Amino acid sequence: MDNYEKFIREARGMRLDTENTEDLKARILESTAPGKKGSRENLLVTFLFGWTEIPWLRNGMVIASMTVVIVIFIQQFIIVDRVDSLENRIISINTENILSYQKEMMHANANLVTMSDEIFAGDSVKVAGKDLATLIKSYRELQARYEELIEIVESSNSRKPGSQLPESNKLKL
Repeated sequence: MDNYEKFIREARGMRLDTENTEDLKARILESTAPGKKGSRENLLVTFLFGWTEIPWLRNGMVIASMTVVIVIFIQQFIIVDRVDSLENRIISINTENILSYQKEMMHANANLVTMSDEIFAGDSVKVAGKDLATLIKSYRELQARYEELIEIVESSNSRKPGSQLPESNKLKL
């Protein structure tokens, strides 16, 4: 507190020159300025943030930034909508194919099970679940290869006689 009281006593002891108040005000403002004019820090800050002191430019930048944010939200909404519609298309197209394939496989499995029951009804040999699953898997693979073979034969019938089949259509064994 001693320094504070000392300063107050000295300030009271000095008389201000009331005739040059404008000069005094200018000297005080100049001495309390955050940076000296021409310093690098002041030039950099003025260069980067000087536009914030111009009201119409500041308001224009606020409007521009809000416009960019709104455009980004609209773009994201459009993207989400398109992905959703594509997902619905994929589900609607593949659902029918998957359901028909599952129905065919269910009938094939039921036929295999009933055939195995009929074949081994009077026999003492029992089929294990693992062996039956292996048999069903082999049957499916054989059916897929048969369908590929039918496609190759149909495509070769539509070609000219004597032309070679492309490598991609050859049956892989």
